[in-house]
Amino acid sequence: MNLRAKQIVETAGIIAVVLSLIFVALELRESRLASRAASYQEVGIAVANSWYLLASDPELSELMMRANSEDPNVFNSLSDLERGRARQYFVGSLRINEVLFLQVQEGLLEEDSIRYLGFGETMRNSPIFRNLWPDIRRYITEEFRVYLEAEMDL
Repeated sequence: MNLRAKQIVETAGIIAVVLSLIFVALELRESRLASRAASYQEVGIAVANSWYLLASDPELSELMMRANSEDPNVFNSLSDLERGRARQYFVGSLRINEVLFLQVQEGLLEEDSIRYLGFGETMRNSPIFRNLWPDIRRYITEEFRVYLEAEMDL
């Protein structure tokens, strides 16, 4: 094979490698976008289900409204059963938000996802959350607990 033919084959090989790398990069980008969309959908459904549970269970909804009173005497007057139900509801909500937090930490979702998909102002500023925090803080990972305590000045 002469020198000219060899250069053409090498150039074609380099072009093929570059095109392959571009194809792989595009496939990775598409896969990442699909994973991100699936994560948003999964968390969105979990949050919607949590809200649906409150809307469809009048007793739980009424309990959460009472427990969320600014008056600490109202929270303190809850029975052990009522506090238990409120705690279980919030632990479930925290689990959704913890998954969201971990997905943000892994770079799968954007950082502000925590605020608009899950742990929004309503939850962060709620008296019930602050009242339950000493009981529920042990149910989440250390990293998420530190994040919440910094976010909420707990």
